[in-house]
Amino acid sequence: MPREEVRKTSKPELLQHGKKWKDLSGVLCDRRMPTGVKGKVYRTMVRPVLICGLEAWTLRRREEERLQRTEMRMIRWILGLTLRNRKRNDDIRRILGVACITIRYGKPG
Repeated sequence: MPREEVRKTSKPELLQHGKKWKDLSGVLCDRRMPTGVKGKVYRTMVRPVLICGLEAWTLRRREEERLQRTEMRMIRWILGLTLRNRKRNDDIRRILGVACITIRYGKPG
């Protein structure tokens, strides 16, 4: 498959997580659910859909940034935080027990 075709199909694959997120939002956004359980559900059910196919193509900077923004938006939503809370991304990831998605699947080096 030519590289241009891979690039055209990567955006829908990146945004494919919406359906899985919608299915699990009742569990992930429930304030009565423990944070540890939310983190485990996110790591095992949502994140694999979000990173589906990333091993097959190289991320450009724009795609890497979109992936990070999408993940942080979802994590903030899970924890009930907004940008106005002014919490650092590293602190938020530590609370949920999730590493940065681009460290593992981003550019090498």
